[in-house]
Amino acid sequence: MSHKIFTTLVKYVHSTYAALEVAFDRVKSEYESAKFVPIDLCKNVSKKSRRINFEYVRMGGDASTNEVLDEMSRRGLRPALYEELLAFARKYPDEQRKFPIIALGSVWSSNSGDCCVAGLHGDSSERCLDRGDIRLEWLDISRFLAVKK
Repeated sequence: MSHKIFTTLVKYVHSTYAALEVAFDRVKSEYESAKFVPIDLCKNVSKKSRRINFEYVRMGGDASTNEVLDEMSRRGLRPALYEELLAFARKYPDEQRKFPIIALGSVWSSNSGDCCVAGLHGDSSERCLDRGDIRLEWLDISRFLAVKK
């Protein structure tokens, strides 16, 4: 099976909430205080600015976070980090209009106690930076942004 590859330069800097509001039509207010940390699988990922090749993982049905991470590992991939998702969104702004795109490589704890990851979605009229709880099942329509290990 052939996979589409997306290439972009990633600079590992955290965007301010104001910058996110400029980049997206709608941003979840929780991003104002979100402090992302890499999951264990991604703790040793270099933060040096560089070009990265991304691809999607689609599960073909609803799936848990662990099922998605297992599938990525089977394919020799790791989940994208938050900063990588933002770089992807800048370079390929229309991709999130097609389906939700989730980055499982970084998490933060929301004020409500959810363990959150960053996600993109949208439609013809807007682009949104949202979040999802890693403890819930992901819908079949979701794509998971991944990077070769």
